[in-house]
Amino acid sequence: MKRAIAGIMALTLTAAVALTNVAATQAAGYHEYDMEDYVMQEMKAANIPGISMSVVSDEKEIYSAAFGSGSDPEDDYVLGSLTQSMTALGILRMVEDEEISLKDPLSAYLSDYPKLQDVTIEELLTHTSGIPMSAMLNGRDLYVSDSAGKYEEAYANYNLLGEVIEEVSGETYEEYITENILDPCEMSSTFSLRQNPELHSQVKPTYQTIFGYPNKKQYEYHENQWARVSSGYMLSDVKDMGKYLQMYLKNDGEIMQKDSIVLAMQGEQAIQTSTATNGVFGGQEQYGMGWISTEVSGTQIYYQLSFLENTMSFMLLVPDKNAGIIMMFDEADYMVGRKMTKTICAGVTRILLGEKPGHVKENSYLIQHGIIDVILLLLLIAAWMPIFLIGVWGKRVSRRFRVLRLLKDLLLHIALPTALLILLPLYLGPWDVWLQFAPDIVYVVWAVIASLYFGAVIKVLQWIVIMIRQKLHAGETEEEMQDDPIRPVVKSDTGVVGNFTMIDPLDDELTDDEEEVEEEIEMEEELESEEEELGD
Repeated sequence: MKRAIAGIMALTLTAAVALTNVAATQAAGYHEYDMEDYVMQEMKAANIPGISMSVVSDEKEIYSAAFGSGSDPEDDYVLGSLTQSMTALGILRMVEDEEISLKDPLSAYLSDYPKLQDVTIEELLTHTSGIPMSAMLNGRDLYVSDSAGKYEEAYANYNLLGEVIEEVSGETYEEYITENILDPCEMSSTFSLRQNPELHSQVKPTYQTIFGYPNKKQYEYHENQWARVSSGYMLSDVKDMGKYLQMYLKNDGEIMQKDSIVLAMQGEQAIQTSTATNGVFGGQEQYGMGWISTEVSGTQIYYQLSFLENTMSFMLLVPDKNAGIIMMFDEADYMVGRKMTKTICAGVTRILLGEKPGHVKENSYLIQHGIIDVILLLLLIAAWMPIFLIGVWGKRVSRRFRVLRLLKDLLLHIALPTALLILLPLYLGPWDVWLQFAPDIVYVVWAVIASLYFGAVIKVLQWIVIMIRQKLHAGETEEEMQDDPIRPVVKSDTGVVGNFTMIDPLDDELTDDEEEVEEEIEMEEELESEEEELGD
C-alpha cells in the first residue's frame, strides 16, 4: 500500500513538473516542439545534413535534440566566432583581478607589433582597432588601416587578445579559459585540438559544400594565417554551450562580476556593425565584446553567428524571455547556405518570440547552386575559347601584323591572369583561407588563370611556327606555293608570297566559326582597299 501511494505521489510530482514546464514555455509565447518541426522542415530545404540544438533557461535545459543522419546533441563542433565571447570574458576576468586595463595599449603586453602600439585592449575587443579583415599574423605584418575607430571584424583582433592572456597569465589560452570560465560553468566537453590533439578522432566529421554537393571532411587544427584558437577554434557541443548561456542568463556574480557580463554583451558604447543588407535580423545591430545586440519586434536580443570551413554555429540570448538557444550545423556552404542559415536562425528566434518564422524557399538551394555552377562553367569555357579558336587567330596573324591585336593578347593572357593572381588574395584574403571556405570557387579561378597563361603559350608557339614557315617560303612565287601540302597562302601586295597560315594538315576544312571569321577578314581587307583608293 505504501509503495502504491509513493508511486502515485511520484507520478503526480512528475506530471506537475511537466505541466509547469509546458505552462512556462506557453507563457513565454513558444513551444520547443514548434522549433523542432520548423528546423526539420527548413534543414531539408537548405540541404543541411545535420543540426544539433539546445534551448535553456537560467536554471535548466528545456530542450535538446539533434536532427539528420548521425547527429547527436553531444557531437563536438568548432565554435568559430562564438569562441570570441569566451576570450572577451577571459580579458574581463583579468580586468576584475586588476591585471590589465581596457585602456592599456597592446604594446604594454606585446612588443612584437610596432605598428599597433597605439591600439588599446578595448579596441581589440570591439573590433575597432583598424586592423583589416585580411590582416595576417604571419610575419608579424599587422597594421592599422583607415577604418580605425569603426567596426571591422578581423580575427587578428582576438588572435592578439589570446596572446595577451597567455603573456599576462603565464598559461596557455586553453588553461586560463578552462580554469576561469569552463570549469566554473561545469563545461567538460569544451576544448581545443591544439591543447588536446588526442581528441581528434572523437570529433565528428562534418561537410563542406563543393559545387553544391556536401563532401565529408574531418576537422584538423592548424596555425593558419587567419584565425587561432582564441578567435575561432575552440570546440564544444550544444549541451555544454547551453551551460555557457545559462551563466549569462543568471548573471549572479558567482563566475563573473555582473558588470563584466553586461559589458561583454553590450560594450561601453554602441558600436554599429551592420545594416539590413547583411544583418541576420534585417536591421541595425551593435557589437559588444563577442556579442551582437539588436531589437526584434521590440525585444532586445544578443547573439553571435559563425561560419567556418565546414561548420556553422549560432547562439542567442533573450533575457526578457529567460531563454537561450544554441544551434550547430554540420555543414558550411559559403556561397548559398550562409544566407539560408541566417533565415533558419532568425526563424527560430521569431518562434521563441511567439511570431511567425520566415522560410527557405523550396528548391532555392538547387536553383542558386545551379546558377553558380553554370557561371563557373561559362568562365572556364571563356578562358579556353582563345585556345579553341587558335586556328582563326593564326589566320589573322599570318595575314597582317597589328599592334592592337598584340596589345589585346597581352592584356588577355598576361595582364588579366596576373592581376587575378595578385589582387584577389590582396583584397579578399589569402588563397589558403579561401581554399578552406570555398574550394570550388578557388579551383575554378585557378583553372581560369592557368588556361589564360596556357593560351599565351599556345599563341607564342603558333607565332613561332608561322615565322619559321615565312622564312622558309620567303621569295617563292604564288605558283610554287600552290603545291604546299599544308595550305596555299595569300599573295602579298608585292606579288611575292610571304605570309602563311598554320593549319592542321589533317584538318583541311574550316569550321563554321573559322569560315565566319574568314569572311569578316576578307570584308575588312576590302574596306581597307576601298579606303586606300578613295585616299588616292
